[in-house]
Amino acid sequence: QLARLHRTTRESPHHAKTLILYRGQRMLIDEFEKLKNNEGGLLSISNFLSSSTNREVARVYADKSDHEIMAMVFQIILNLNDETSYSFVCIEEFSHIGADEREWLFSMRTIFRIGKNRIT
Repeated sequence: QLARLHRTTRESPHHAKTLILYRGQRMLIDEFEKLKNNEGGLLSISNFLSSSTNREVARVYADKSDHEIMAMVFQIILNLNDETSYSFVCIEEFSHIGADEREWLFSMRTIFRIGKNRIT
């Protein structure tokens, strides 16, 4: 089913040139510092990665920071004209939470370039 969704996403003539997704999660402050110090570097994800077109959904998953954990919302900007960026599919029709989540799933071993860090 993922292969079919991937093909449908890739072949759709109605998609925009850029897709912006958000990923909310909590991470250790040490891990955040490593990301912050690696701007322009690469980040490889070893498992499936869920994201959403809805920033508020990502904020819910990020939850709250404390003295050891930082709540993060990653903005993922995808160039849909780049054939190599098609390692993701829209799975909102299969979401257990509902269409409001507007969920997209990245495949295992997806590689991201780390952009600018902004703390708000």
